[in-house]
Amino acid sequence: MQDEELHEETYLEDEPSRWKKFFTLAVAIFLILMVLSYFWMSYGLDEIILSLIESETLEEDVVKINDTSGLIFQKGTYPVLLETYLQNQDKEFKACLIGEISLGNYEVTEVFIPEMIEQSFNRVVSKSCPENTIAELHSQPYRRCIESEQDIKTKEIVRKMNPRRLMVVMCEKERFNFY
Repeated sequence: MQDEELHEETYLEDEPSRWKKFFTLAVAIFLILMVLSYFWMSYGLDEIILSLIESETLEEDVVKINDTSGLIFQKGTYPVLLETYLQNQDKEFKACLIGEISLGNYEVTEVFIPEMIEQSFNRVVSKSCPENTIAELHSQPYRRCIESEQDIKTKEIVRKMNPRRLMVVMCEKERFNFY
């Protein structure tokens, strides 16, 4: 009988330590999540992840706009754009993509770089694109392809002049977003 009581007491003493382990584990997980959320927000990881989800990559000189259309770089135009991108990685730039719109596809035959009035890491001010521009492109910091409030305002102005003109953000060598 005495052995049975000792066994029961031992079992009852083990019970609180299980709850203590569970509570400690729960607090540890909570603290880890808090630290991760701090880094997530402070380094803009949410914006980078959204950019990677929303944007498209260049494949064989074509960037998919949607299921039925694409931005097609013809006649060696992409290397011109890429060279401009590589020369301006420390600041934004603007490019006017000139060509034709055919069956919903934007076929680029020329890349025109307008005069830049002001350039910084996260801003570009330039002269306007020519009337025959089918898409206005500007770069943004690495892997940050989400359009800004200013991009949306600019799009509204441009679309009043030409509703078919495409607005494009370039945020990596071969990564683009359309808005």
